[in-house]
Amino acid sequence: MLLLPGEILHKRYRIVSLLAESPYGAAYRGRDIVAGQDVAIKEYR
Repeated sequence: MLLLPGEILHKRYRIVSLLAESPYGAAYRGRDIVAGQDVAIKEYR
């Protein structure tokens, strides 16, 4: 399942954009809205 920009995960992480996608999962650029830092978010299939 691909995540969409603007989606919030666990009331803490906002998806900014899709970085890469493979048969094994996807990587996203995200933002930790509590700490105010950019993060990488990986989704495994």
